[in-house]
Amino acid sequence: MKFGLQYWPIKMVKLRAGYNWQTALLGSDVVFANALVPLITEHTVNAGIGIDIAKNWTVDLAFGWALKNSKTQSATTNPVGAAGVGTHVEYVGYAGVLGLTYKWDR
Repeated sequence: MKFGLQYWPIKMVKLRAGYNWQTALLGSDVVFANALVPLITEHTVNAGIGIDIAKNWTVDLAFGWALKNSKTQSATTNPVGAAGVGTHVEYVGYAGVLGLTYKWDR
């Protein structure tokens, strides 16, 4: 589930906020497979601003925060996964984006 809002406090400035919820991509029986790149993010909060600096040019700045989540490998009947029982992974993520957009007139 995702949702976002955009608000124009003045004509040339756009303020943005968003939220994303998803279930972790891998279950508790294969946590060992997440050890290098934890795919366990469930909640992400985003914010941004767009500023029109000229007629066709916009500068955008955005920030995303994947809230902390952790998982521990549970017992499994999978023989490969059985070796990873007890593996614990934890993840929190931050991302920033700076963009420059040009819009062609039609």
